[in-house]
Amino acid sequence: YGPGQVSQVSLRSALHGDLEFEVKDNNGELIRNLEVVHVQPIHLFVVSEDLSEFDHIHPQLTKLDTWSVPYRFRNRGRYRLYLDFAQRLVKFIVDVPTGEAREPVPLLLSETPLALERDGMRVTVGVQGPVETKRDVEMQITLSPPDIEPYLGEWGHFVLIDSAHREFVHAHPSGGPDVMGVAANFAEPGVYRLWAQFQRPGGTVVVY
Repeated sequence: YGPGQVSQVSLRSALHGDLEFEVKDNNGELIRNLEVVHVQPIHLFVVSEDLSEFDHIHPQLTKLDTWSVPYRFRNRGRYRLYLDFAQRLVKFIVDVPTGEAREPVPLLLSETPLALERDGMRVTVGVQGPVETKRDVEMQITLSPPDIEPYLGEWGHFVLIDSAHREFVHAHPSGGPDVMGVAANFAEPGVYRLWAQFQRPGGTVVVY
């Protein structure tokens, strides 16, 4: 199914151990066949309101022709769900009433080049040229050591979301695995959080 054939997407369940969605066509029928993009038919991003928590998971088709994935929210509070499929992005807000409460984490600005190290791999992010809206901003990602495997058909996955949750960018790199380029187009000015995902040998996915 392409984006023009999907007329309705609804969240059926969010707080009982599963995130379950209905996807319907123009006739109100549940859709069970979706275009596979980057190995999966649906990419779901679960992000806390303050952008400190992030998960990239994949709902699967159930016997009831809905799309479901097991999930437990880490804390009490508001979360944003970004459902990315068939060249379409659908957003949901979930208020989690139970669980541990925590103070919001302030979003701090970082100068580029930015270097982070996790699990023995160093990731450096640089920006080529000016950072402006409504144009491609070129980022250069360098990995050391570059011991990664393709993850969902790409060397990496990159997600940027602004602090007001108005803008969502899901980008993939060119080049790689040691040095790769990522082009991101920002529709609105603001402060954005960047997540980078890479798969290490053995299947472990590391998030930066």
